[in-house]
Amino acid sequence: MPQAGLLHLLADSIGFGMIVAVFPVIFFIFMTYRMYLKNVEMSIRQAEQAEQYARILEDQSGALRESEERFRSAFNHAPIGIALVSASGTWLKVNHALCGILGYSEEELVGNDFQELIFKDDLGDTLVKIQELLSGKAASCQMEQRYLHRSGRTVWASWSVSAASEVRSNIPNLIFQLQDITDKKIAEEKLQHEATHDGLTGLPNRKHFMARLSEALDSARINPNYRVSVLFIDLDRFKFVNDSLGHLVGDQLLMRISERLRECLRPSDIVARLGGDEFTILVAGNYESDEVIRIAERIQEKFSIPFDLDGHEVFSSASIGILHASPNHASAEEMMRDADTAMYQAKRSGKARHEVFDEQMHLAARETLQIETDLRRSIENNEIYLTYQPIFSLETGRMSGVEALTRWRHPKLGEISPDRFIAIAEEIGLIGSLGEYILRQACSETVHLINAMTPETRFELSVNLSCRQFGRPDLVSEITRTLRDTRFPEGALRLEITESIFFEYQEKATEMLSEVSGLGIRIDIDDFGTGYSNLGYLIKLPISRLKIDRSFVQPIDKDGNNTGIVRTVLSLARNLGLTAVAEGIEHDHQAAALKEMGCDSGQGYYFARPMPIDELKRYIAELEGNDFLHIPMGEIPVVETLQ
Repeated sequence: MPQAGLLHLLADSIGFGMIVAVFPVIFFIFMTYRMYLKNVEMSIRQAEQAEQYARILEDQSGALRESEERFRSAFNHAPIGIALVSASGTWLKVNHALCGILGYSEEELVGNDFQELIFKDDLGDTLVKIQELLSGKAASCQMEQRYLHRSGRTVWASWSVSAASEVRSNIPNLIFQLQDITDKKIAEEKLQHEATHDGLTGLPNRKHFMARLSEALDSARINPNYRVSVLFIDLDRFKFVNDSLGHLVGDQLLMRISERLRECLRPSDIVARLGGDEFTILVAGNYESDEVIRIAERIQEKFSIPFDLDGHEVFSSASIGILHASPNHASAEEMMRDADTAMYQAKRSGKARHEVFDEQMHLAARETLQIETDLRRSIENNEIYLTYQPIFSLETGRMSGVEALTRWRHPKLGEISPDRFIAIAEEIGLIGSLGEYILRQACSETVHLINAMTPETRFELSVNLSCRQFGRPDLVSEITRTLRDTRFPEGALRLEITESIFFEYQEKATEMLSEVSGLGIRIDIDDFGTGYSNLGYLIKLPISRLKIDRSFVQPIDKDGNNTGIVRTVLSLARNLGLTAVAEGIEHDHQAAALKEMGCDSGQGYYFARPMPIDELKRYIAELEGNDFLHIPMGEIPVVETLQ
């Protein structure tokens, strides 16, 4: 081996002892050199690792820069508004979307307080939620907020907030996220408005009004000083405007009326349209009852001014029911019921007026309900009967006719005015059957009496016809059948109608009345001048006589004054070739004045009161000097029940 040879040579040259002494030194040097070589090798490896780590760090740094750039781009160009906000409320960073939502640039927002832009009404809830977040009670919070756009408009936003660092840190920042939901809120508000408001007038509808009325009643129960009142408004004869001028003009009238109603209210009052031509007003709070009365008076004053609708001058009036809530009113429905009752009382009292509800009205309403029920059985129980009031010629003084007047003797309520039960019959759809019964009864009771008269003394029978009967397509055939069944002379019958028929049925009424006239029946206009007169229809229709209402006759005094309206009607009648009858004559000076003015006939208590058929026979016998007491009345066909 080479090492053994080397040791042998050394041993020969320096001796073995010397070798033993030097060997440790040589070994130390050798080991040191080896360690040096290892250190160099390790340093080389560490340098290589450091270089590799440096390359990794460089790669990571690039990735981080790229990530930061991506985050910054995502932040700036996010489709929703994002902002970094300090715990004190200062905008620290904002993105483009948030600037667009609020209308401000980044420079205008950063450094300012977000509270300056949020609606004050929403600020309290916002700060509460932020405090919950900062205190660790919630990880994030959400709510809808309103901000003020730079242009001044309102911006609705869906807002959420979370902490940008650990909540435990001393000053954590906040991350705001805002999504513009203005269009959504506008759509929701529009749908809500449409659901709670009338489409024509823009006023609150019944549903909204009833909700507000219920809230007001709840407040009144809590606070004894809180009062609640309702005005129930119903337009008088609005249907005639629709029928005569058309629904378009009718809609315009409703819109104009809603405007005038708003002008009559206090700022806190609410006016609503219930539907059709019915409106209501809610008055709530601390006020005096006289204030509600003044509102009703202002409404009547406003309505006294004509409406100009596409060149048509239209007058409108209203019947108003007023109700002040009492402890007896437990619900909004009960209040509306009683306000409606007061309104109907105003309508029955002459319209264009207001009435305040009292308990007597409630009793009257219950009585009306009883009348409606009992009216259906009144004929079957022989409670409906007729009286007859004579009509006299003012020229000759002879009796020229009688008017059949309907009466109802109720078993519990006594005598009920025809003005009351006829109106109810019209409302509940019984007027057709009742009208047919009245005509048949009148013809049956008077036919033998009329036939017994001489041609010179024969009188005519006048029977009132409700305009609602013209809604029955078989009206003419009913009249024809009644005349045939009772053998009544056609030329001796007169039918009295009111002017309202021209507006409710128009062409249909013209056709029907022409057919009736063809049967030899004469047509009279009753209560002329008290309704909506239409001279065009007076010319078209086969009218033969005008009846002057008692309200125009009664003002005539002993000196012959207050005759202007009567003279006008008489002049109109003469120009149209019609005769005239004055109603309600109670004094001799009225009869004399009417005769002097050329009125053809008259009726009233001055001549004779209405009387049953038997008394009429005796009355005529005394007038004519003939014995009518034994004239057979014949059998009276009876309509068994009102359907």
